[in-house]
Amino acid sequence: MKIKFQFKMAVRNIIQKSLDVFRRLMIFLKFPHIWTCFIILIFAAVALLVSYQLNTLNESYWSSIFANLFAGLLTGFVICIIGSIKQISIFKMKEKRKWLSHLSEMILDYLSYHHKILSLRFDKFDGNEDVFELIYETGSRANWVNEEIIQSSFSKILSFNTIRYCKKNFDYDALALCNEYRELHEKLEMVDIDCPSSKAIIKYFESVNWLLWRLNSEVRKAIDDLDIRLSGIQKSII
Repeated sequence: MKIKFQFKMAVRNIIQKSLDVFRRLMIFLKFPHIWTCFIILIFAAVALLVSYQLNTLNESYWSSIFANLFAGLLTGFVICIIGSIKQISIFKMKEKRKWLSHLSEMILDYLSYHHKILSLRFDKFDGNEDVFELIYETGSRANWVNEEIIQSSFSKILSFNTIRYCKKNFDYDALALCNEYRELHEKLEMVDIDCPSSKAIIKYFESVNWLLWRLNSEVRKAIDDLDIRLSGIQKSII
C-alpha cells in the first residue's frame, strides 16, 4: 500500500513538473526574439543546404555567396539568441519583483493589523464585536499571505513556482506551514468562547508573526537584489 502511494506521488510530481515546464515554454514562446531566432535559423539552414548543393554542381561562385549568407545569418542568430536571453532574464526578474512586491504589501497589511492587537489591554475578552473582528481579520490576513504563495503556484501567468521559490530562497515552506495557520485560525474562532486575555491572544500570533516578519525581511532583500540586477542588465549593450 505504501509503495503504491509513493508511486502515485512520484507520478504526480513528474506530471506537475512537466506541466510547469510546458507552461514556462508557452510563456517564453510569446517573445518576438524567440520567433526571430527560429526564422533566422531556418534561413541559415536553407542557405547552407543551397550552398552545399551548388558546390556539388561545381557552381563555386554562387556556392560561396550562399556560404557567406549562411555565415551572416549564423552571426545574426547568435546575436539574437543573446538578445533573447537578455529579454527573458529581464522578464523573469520583473515578474518576480512584481509578485514579491505584492506579497510584501500583503505582509505589511497583516503587520499593521497585528500592531493594533499589541495595543489591546484586557484580562478577559468581554465579547466586544469590534475587538473580535480585529482579531479575526488579523488572523485572516496572516493566512492570506500563505494562501497567496500556494495559490500562485497554480498561476498560468507566472513562469516560476512560488512554493518552490519561497522554500529555496527564503526557507519558507508554505505547504508545511498550513497546519500552523490552521491552528491559529482554530484558536481565534474560540476567542469568544474561551475569553482569553489580551496577552494570551498576542501569544497566539507569536509563531506566525515571526514567520511573516522574517519572510518580509527576506522578500525586501530579494526585491533590492532584483532592482540592482535589473539596473545592470538593462544598461548592457546587447
